[in-house]
Amino acid sequence: RERNEEHFQFLLNVNNLLAMHPTVVGTVSSLMPEFTELLGKEGHLVDAIQWSAYTKKIFAADKRDLKKAVIRTIPDQVFAGVPVTVMPEVFFEGEQLVFAEDYEVTYKDNHQPGTAALIMHGKGAYKGKKSVSFNIVETGGAAANPEG
Repeated sequence: RERNEEHFQFLLNVNNLLAMHPTVVGTVSSLMPEFTELLGKEGHLVDAIQWSAYTKKIFAADKRDLKKAVIRTIPDQVFAGVPVTVMPEVFFEGEQLVFAEDYEVTYKDNHQPGTAALIMHGKGAYKGKKSVSFNIVETGGAAANPEG
């Protein structure tokens, strides 16, 4: 990126210096049309790089924080001998979010009956994380008490 900016600046400086020199009639751009094309391409590339960096900063500041998301209550889940995974309904300002597009999930303590946690991690236009607890129950319907 820096090299592109330096190259563009160099070409622009050469053009400006020649334009100010009294013995040169015209500029490099007028004497060599290829230079104009090259300068234009370099300028667009540098502009694109700078714009991309700028928009990334702005976009990062505008990302919506998942802490403000609303997660529908997750009903008790029956333990079947394997880690329990659930896919909650998640809303942000009334709009339903899309798994893998707006957020990813990880789980904690979801490998046995008891209280487990689903942790959502923002993705795309969303940042931050939010967790919600849910119960894993044995076949009889009661959550196990690992301490008792």
